[in-house]
Amino acid sequence: MGMPFKTTLSDTQILFFDGLGALLSGTLLIVIIGNYTSIFGIPQRTAQILGIVAVMMAAPTFYVLLFKKNAKPFLKFLVCVNSLYILTTLGFILQVDDQLTVAGFTYFFFEVVIILFLIVLEFRAIQRNYV
Repeated sequence: MGMPFKTTLSDTQILFFDGLGALLSGTLLIVIIGNYTSIFGIPQRTAQILGIVAVMMAAPTFYVLLFKKNAKPFLKFLVCVNSLYILTTLGFILQVDDQLTVAGFTYFFFEVVIILFLIVLEFRAIQRNYV
């Protein structure tokens, strides 16, 4: 039984969306979520750490897009890194769950869902490339 959706995105497009998402997530965490603890319930330091990690994850993605001709090997790396980021995020959330507001929970819920979607796209691209 196959996945419930099909993708026609190229490896390069998947990398672009992954990198763009990491930059957006990092910016939101550092600039907005970390500065509005009363709204999101995430301590500023926690938001900053997660934001910096997200931005750092975008850097190699854009490096591959700009300077490498073959993005295929990097997809495996992204699946692993994105999975680790989700686990790290869940770990931080569990540490501050008593402070987390509905807005904070909603942000992280959608962030995890989007990253899981990207992991599925990346995994499907890996399968497509190596079959």
